[in-house]
Amino acid sequence: MEIVPKPPRRIPTFERILFFLSLFLFLFTIFSFIFFFFSVNKLNSKKVELEKKISELETSEIKRMKEELSQMEDRFLEIENLLNSHVFSSHFFPFLESQILKNVILTSLNLNVSGKQAKVSGIAENFVALSKQYFLFKQSPKIEKVQITSVSITPEGKIGFEISFSFKDEVIK
Repeated sequence: MEIVPKPPRRIPTFERILFFLSLFLFLFTIFSFIFFFFSVNKLNSKKVELEKKISELETSEIKRMKEELSQMEDRFLEIENLLNSHVFSSHFFPFLESQILKNVILTSLNLNVSGKQAKVSGIAENFVALSKQYFLFKQSPKIEKVQITSVSITPEGKIGFEISFSFKDEVIK
């Protein structure tokens, strides 16, 4: 018996096309996976780097803003302290007006706000009015020390006087 080789089977064109198409798709998928894998890693490293830069910029910006805010707060505290320690000498006049009797006329005032002292000169109708004025000053809770420094009789027969006194802070605050 004789062995005759069969002619090789010819692969149909459709199968060939499918084979090469499948092979192409398989290789394309593998190369795409490799490409995207490295691209994602590269993009992730860039993302981390950019986020780090952003956080550094935000941190420096926030630090700068905090420093400015702290400086403004210090300025406001200084202004508040200045306003709280500000002396209103104009508050002295209503106080003095409330302490003067009707039959006493003031002719001069020497006010030392920093030393919290005042010296008033005036004319009283008589010695009784002067003594009442003196005791009114003496009994006032806002006046600390009262002293009559001079007394004289005017040509009209009235009593000229000078009274010095020191007052509390609440009079001018």
